[in-house]
Amino acid sequence: MSTKRRAELSGRGAVGKTAVVGAKDRATKQVTAKVVTSTDKATLQGFVSDVAQESAIVCTDEAQAYEGMANAHEAVKNSIQEYVRG
Repeated sequence: MSTKRRAELSGRGAVGKTAVVGAKDRATKQVTAKVVTSTDKATLQGFVSDVAQESAIVCTDEAQAYEGMANAHEAVKNSIQEYVRG
């Protein structure tokens, strides 16, 4: 990528933003959210294990950090403009 193109992209994506992870219980409609300093596997899966019951089906985006969770897992594919299912 050229230096000019890289400069044009500066400030996009996660630059200067605060990461927040959240979960919604579809049965109770209760929402839980938490500011996190990292969006790595340990942080995101730790949040899921803290807030979701073992029997819950967890629905996420396709981020690799969610792969290998103990819970049943379904993921929407943002890469093909899929943002919601059901």
